[in-house]
Amino acid sequence: MDRKLQDMLKSGFDAPEPVEKRAFIRTLPVQKVSNFKLLCTQARYIRKSAWLLGAVLFIAAALTAMVVSESSMWILSALMPLLSLTVISESGRSESCGMAELELSARFNLKTVFLARLIILGAADFIMLCAASVFAGAGLSASLIYIFCPYILSAAAGLFICRKIRSSGEMYLSAAASFLTAGLEIIFRKNIFSFYLSCGEGESFLIFSLMTAALVYEGFKRIKETEELKWSLE
Repeated sequence: MDRKLQDMLKSGFDAPEPVEKRAFIRTLPVQKVSNFKLLCTQARYIRKSAWLLGAVLFIAAALTAMVVSESSMWILSALMPLLSLTVISESGRSESCGMAELELSARFNLKTVFLARLIILGAADFIMLCAASVFAGAGLSASLIYIFCPYILSAAAGLFICRKIRSSGEMYLSAAASFLTAGLEIIFRKNIFSFYLSCGEGESFLIFSLMTAALVYEGFKRIKETEELKWSLE
């Protein structure tokens, strides 16, 4: 099309400047969403495969826990790192699917969405870990060493990988870290059992606290590094 004709069409069909735009925006009703409703909404967006994986591992852990003894508790210990995949798979989902920019500009930005899903899956996994401890009839020291610590170690490693490696392969590396942790639990089960027998509840709690601090740190860093763009109609 002729350049002059393009300019004429552009000048003839230019949209007029908005009049009292801000005043109009202020009249629009703002729907308030409670934190509980936000969590319920985000729970529906978590992939079914994540819930299915958690359910399968929970059933396997429950069946194992009911027949487990202290000398063979490594089976239960090896299942726990795989449970952390439910959290890790959702932590980098927006970036791996190329949806980060869209979620950054939505009403509930990526930071809020990530935190909500982390709370939902973290709470679900915590309930499963506690249930596994109850089914196994394990004491505090055994629960911390065999059930909680492998999960925390795997989750912290996965979040670290997702934070440092921003590419489509981060999920595969995070999954590899979980399987590696599970494999090490099996390979060094005798060493872990010997360590468990040699340490008391105080030492177990100290190790648990240090690992938990590492997990909280990685989670905080992961949340902080998700850029925040406030939703605006302007």
